[in-house]
Amino acid sequence: MPIGTMLLRSCVVTFNTHRIHYDLPYAHDVEGYPALVVNGGLPVLFLRQLFREAAGREPVHVAIRNAGLLFCGCPVRLWAQPGDAAWRPWAEDVDGRVAVEMTVA
Repeated sequence: MPIGTMLLRSCVVTFNTHRIHYDLPYAHDVEGYPALVVNGGLPVLFLRQLFREAAGREPVHVAIRNAGLLFCGCPVRLWAQPGDAAWRPWAEDVDGRVAVEMTVA
């Protein structure tokens, strides 16, 4: 599924009506963003799936921190670091800036 379609559907199911997620002229011309802004919940879904696959189990507790922006059409890297008590999955932009980080137990 194209990321733009996924982004729009994510906004619909979460009732996120902020135009920076679906109206490119508004996001660019009014807010000054280079592209549509990816809703923070979307990378969280991918990070939870990364955790499930890497840890081989469902999460018991999840804490989320949105730390930066991701833009539609730009590469995103997903990482997960296991720990003794909890895992630390995170998403970063192509320049290595953390956009979303989680603690998963």
